[in-house]
Order: sequence, then structure tokens, then C-alpha cells
Amino acid sequence: MNSNNSGEKNKIKRRNFFYYIGAAAVTALVATKVPFSLFKKEKDSPQRTSSIKVKENPYAVKRSSNNG
Repeated sequence: MNSNNSGEKNKIKRRNFFYYIGAAAVTALVATKVPFSLFKKEKDSPQRTSSIKVKENPYAVKRSSNNG
């Protein structure tokens, strides 16, 4: 009996391996892109009602820059 032949039945072929890898990549791409695009809200107007406003923190420690 040749023991090498027993493991060959369970072995996947090279072509099938690349099919499985390709199918897994396509599935991962679809799983990451599709759900987020379905639940994304579309705004009617491209303008935003509020803009980002930056103001200085009054409790922050002020730095003095003495470079020389």
C-alpha cells in the first residue's frame, strides 16, 4: 500500500485554491462596501448648516516662546 495516495483525495487542487481565494476576496470586498453604502444618508443640500468653530481654551496654560 502506498500511503501517499490516501492524502491526495483530501487535497484541493491549485486551480480550486485560487477560485476559493478569489471568491473570499470578492466576498470581503462586498461585505465591507455594501452595508455602509446602504445605510449612508443622502443630504438634499450639499451645504452644511454649521461649520467647525475653533476657539481658544481659556483654561489652557499659555506658552511663551523665547527663542533667543
